[in-house]
Amino acid sequence: MYQQDDICAIASGFVQSAIAIIRISGSKIISKLETNFVFKNSSISLHTCKANYFYRADFIYENRIIDDIMLVVFRNPKSYTGEDMIEIYSHGSLFIQQEILKHLQLQTIRLAEPGEFTLRAYLNGKIDLTQAEAIHDIISSKNALSHSIAIHQLRGGIKNEIKDIRSNLLQLLTLLELELDFSEEDVEFASREKIEALLSNLVKRIEKLSYSFDYGNAIKNGVPVAIVGDTNVGKSTLMNALLNDERAIVSHIPGTTRDIIEDSFTYKGVTFRFSDTAGIRTSDDEIEQIGIELAKRKAQEAKLLLVLLNTDDNIDLLKEKVDFWKEIVKEDQHLIFVLNKMDKISSNELNQLLEQLTQWHSTVIPISAKLKMNIEWLLESLLKFVQQLNISGNEQVITNARQYNALHQSLNAAQRALEVLRMNYSNDLLAEELKMINNHLAQLIGEIPSNEVLNEIFSHFCIGK
Repeated sequence: MYQQDDICAIASGFVQSAIAIIRISGSKIISKLETNFVFKNSSISLHTCKANYFYRADFIYENRIIDDIMLVVFRNPKSYTGEDMIEIYSHGSLFIQQEILKHLQLQTIRLAEPGEFTLRAYLNGKIDLTQAEAIHDIISSKNALSHSIAIHQLRGGIKNEIKDIRSNLLQLLTLLELELDFSEEDVEFASREKIEALLSNLVKRIEKLSYSFDYGNAIKNGVPVAIVGDTNVGKSTLMNALLNDERAIVSHIPGTTRDIIEDSFTYKGVTFRFSDTAGIRTSDDEIEQIGIELAKRKAQEAKLLLVLLNTDDNIDLLKEKVDFWKEIVKEDQHLIFVLNKMDKISSNELNQLLEQLTQWHSTVIPISAKLKMNIEWLLESLLKFVQQLNISGNEQVITNARQYNALHQSLNAAQRALEVLRMNYSNDLLAEELKMINNHLAQLIGEIPSNEVLNEIFSHFCIGK
C-alpha cells in the first residue's frame, strides 16, 4: 500500500442494488476529478462545493454521461481518512459501478486494498489501532453484547484507559529519573511505600484488562458451551432442542456421535457456541475412541459445561457422576447439571431427585430434551452465567489476541518491576522495567507500529473500509 496514491473502492459491496456507494480518497482527487462532475447547479464546481453537503451531478467521462449521481465531498483533515474524500452515490447497476471505477482508474486513482481507508485513518492520526480493530469488530459483530463492546472501544474506551495508565506510569518514571539525576546528593523524591502503592495499582489495572480477554473473546466469538455426559443420555437431542433444529443425529444406539458437532445460537443478545460431544465411556472402537478424546478436549476448552444426567439412574450412580465432573472441572469453568427425561417419572420422584442433587451442586435443571420441556429455563441459566461476568458495553474489555499479548507482556514487566522494587534493587533497573511496560502499552494502541502487525490487522477488512 502506498499512502501517497489516490484510491477508490465500492464501499457498499459489488452487488446489484438500488444505490451503490463509491468511496475515493487522496490528496489529488479534487483536481483529478474536476471535469468528471457536472453539477445540476452550474455555478458549483468540485473545488467550490461545501464539505459534508449532498450535491446532485452527472458523472461524465469524455462528454459521455455515465450516471446521474449524488456526491459528498469531505475535506481534509475532517474526513474519515484525514485526506480529501469524495463519496459517490450512484444507481446500483453493476455496469454503472464498473464504469465509474474504470474511469476513476483512468484518472490514476487506483483500486484500494482491503482496509486501506481505515489504515489511512490510523496513519493520519484519526484513530488508534484499538479503534481500527473496533471498526472491524462492529462490521463483523454477531450479537448485541459484542456490538456494544466494539462501539465502546471505537469511542476510545481502551485507548483512554491505556492513556491514563501510561500517564500514571510517566509520573512514576519522572520521580525515578529525578532521583537518578540527583543520586549523588541522596535525595528521595518519593518514599518507597508511595512508589510501591502506585506500581501495585498499575499492576491491578493492567491485570484487570488482561484477564478480560478470556471472556471478551468468548463474547465476541460466542460463549463456548460443551454438552457432555454418558453415551445415549440425550446430548444430541438436547443440542437439537437448544438450536431448535435437527442438527445432530439422534439414535438409541450408544456411540452414534463420534465427531464434535458445533453450532451457534444467539439468545437475548448473547451468542452461545454449543458443542455436542461423544459420550464418555470405555470403547474398543478406534474411531469412537478418537471422538471420546475430542470430547474430553472440547470439555477442557469450554467456559460452560452442560452435564447431562438421566432420571433412569439410581441415586448412587448420580452421586458418582456429579462427583466425577466436579472433580475434573477447572476453576474458570462453570458447571450446570441437566437432569434429562423428567417426563419419564412422577412429580414426587422428580422433586426427591432434585432435592438430593441440589445438595451436591447448586445448579441442577430438570428437562425433557425430547419434549423440549424447560429449555427456556436452561437458556436463562446460561444467560445468567454471562451476566454474572459483569461484562457490559461500558466495560473495558479486550477481545483480540494481539491486544492480549501486548497487555500480557506489559503485565509481566510490571510484576518484574514490583519485584525489583521490593528487593531494593537499583533505580536504573526499575526504570528499565517501567520503560518496558510503556513500550508494550504503546504497541497495543499502535504508537510503535509494525508493518507485519498492520498488514495482519487491515488485511481482514472488507474492500472500501
